[in-house]
Amino acid sequence: MLQRLILLLWVLCASVSSAAEQRAPLLWKIDGPQTHYLFGTIHLPDPRVTTLAAPVTEALKQSKLIVTELEFSAGTIMAMSTAGMLPVGESLTEKLPEDLRNALQLELKAIDPNYQLAMFDRMKIWTMATNLALLPIQKKHRGVAPLDMQLVQLAAKHGARNIGLEKLHEQLDIFDTLTLDEQLSLLRDAVELRKKARTTGPDFLELMITAYVDGNAQAILQLTEEGLSENPELSERLRKTLIDDRNHNMADRIDALIKTPKQKPMFIAVGAAHLIGESSVVDLLRKKGYTITRTGVEQEQYDERTAIAYR
Repeated sequence: MLQRLILLLWVLCASVSSAAEQRAPLLWKIDGPQTHYLFGTIHLPDPRVTTLAAPVTEALKQSKLIVTELEFSAGTIMAMSTAGMLPVGESLTEKLPEDLRNALQLELKAIDPNYQLAMFDRMKIWTMATNLALLPIQKKHRGVAPLDMQLVQLAAKHGARNIGLEKLHEQLDIFDTLTLDEQLSLLRDAVELRKKARTTGPDFLELMITAYVDGNAQAILQLTEEGLSENPELSERLRKTLIDDRNHNMADRIDALIKTPKQKPMFIAVGAAHLIGESSVVDLLRKKGYTITRTGVEQEQYDERTAIAYR
C-alpha cells in the first residue's frame, strides 16, 4: 500500500522499554582523524524509541556538533508548523468527497471520541494523510518531543551545537506538487491503514517501531519495499525524491562537513531509512572512501536471524 511507504518515510524521514531492550541501535562510526557518528532516528515521541542505548548516549557525549535533517531553530520549527496548513479561507472538510470525509471522521472518533474533523480543518490533504497514523501516539505522549529533538536537547547539555543538513522545502515540496487526486489517494490509503490497525491488523506503525527498537535494518528495508505495491509510478516518484535524491545530498553535505578544517567530532542523526541498503547515506559515504562500521552488532547475522518475524 502506498500509504505504508509514506508512513515509513515520514517516521523513519507506545509500552515503555529500557535501553537494554534496544538491542542493536542503528549507530555507525565513521573512522578518521576525528571519529564521527551516524545515527538512524525514528520521528516519534514514544519512550520505546526515545530511551537511548548506552552506545548512543556515549557517542552524543563525545560529539561537539549534532547534525540533524533540519536545524531545530525557532524559525525552522515555526516554518514546519505552517508548511502543512491550508491558506486562510480554505478548508480540508470542503476538499474531501463525502465518503472519504465520513470515513476519516470515523477513524478520528476511534482515536479520541472528542476529535472532530473540524479540529483539523486547516490541514492540507497530504498533511492529514501523513499524520493520521501518528495521532494515537501523539495523543498518548502529548507534549513530549520526538526523538530528534530530544537528541538535540541532550547534546546541548554537553555543549554541542545543532545544525541542519537540509532545508524544509527539500523534504516537503514534493507533497505540494501532488495533484488533488494523488493527495486524495494518499488520504484514502491512510484511512484504510488506520482502520485495519484498529480492527483486523496488523498495525503497520507498531511493526516499524518493533523493527527499529530491535535495530533490525533488514526488517526496516523489507517494510519499505512492501510500501511499493500499489500505484507504483507515484510510489517510485516519492521514493526517489524523499529517499534517493536526499541520500545523495546528505552524503555530499556530510562529506563536506567532515572535510571542514578543524572539524570537531560530529553526531549526525537522520531518519533510519536513509542509512539502510544500497545507495543509502552509509553506502554512498563508503564509496567516497570512508571506513564506516556499525557499532555493537554483527549485523548481517543478526538480520538474517530475525527478519522473518516481519514478513
